[in-house]
Amino acid sequence: TLLPIFNGVSDSSRGCFSFLDVQCTGESANETVIPVCSPHCSDKVDAHYLLNGRHFCKLCKKVILKRDHHCFFTGNCIGNRNMRYFIMFCIYTSCICLYSLVLGVAFLTVEYSMSFENPLTFLTLLPLSTGYFFMGTISGLQLFVVLMLYVWLGIGLVSAGFCCQQVLLVARGQTWCQLQRGQLVENHSPWRANLKDVFGTRWILGLILPVQTAEMCSEDTDAHKQD
Repeated sequence: TLLPIFNGVSDSSRGCFSFLDVQCTGESANETVIPVCSPHCSDKVDAHYLLNGRHFCKLCKKVILKRDHHCFFTGNCIGNRNMRYFIMFCIYTSCICLYSLVLGVAFLTVEYSMSFENPLTFLTLLPLSTGYFFMGTISGLQLFVVLMLYVWLGIGLVSAGFCCQQVLLVARGQTWCQLQRGQLVENHSPWRANLKDVFGTRWILGLILPVQTAEMCSEDTDAHKQD
């Protein structure tokens, strides 16, 4: 079903809002005017309207339920149905980077007798290794492993930061989009109930195993019926 959107300009903010055609699926749809920010709008958030807890993303051209943000690494929006898997993606990425970092340090210690006992070693390791490489003292493999140590450390810290941020927002019953807009969410549910809404009844296990529970299957079925 095609949801018709008419061209026009919002009276409240002249020149800020325009209107787009949105393709939606379902048995029936009412004609609804949906404001979408123009490229010159001061609002930098990708979600441009809120209707029954749904946001429209101009990058995905889709309506996302409880949209949090658009992830360029996964190539789609993070919302109510895939928030759990995005958090698990961040957890797995940070763990893999930590594991690779440990293996890289062990490889350099065993093969090249490098010492990492000094905590400040990482501050001088890359500049010194680059200089030694151009002097012909170390091989290209050693320089590559040293460079990858910094890559693994950086990606691991960023992924861990994203994970902590998203878990905190889920526990508060809030999305990143609402936080950017300064919207205060009146959520009287305890933090455990909010985590169960995303990760299932056994939310601790849901943080580790990418298994879809029966509750999530029933929620997806109900959501398709409502759409």
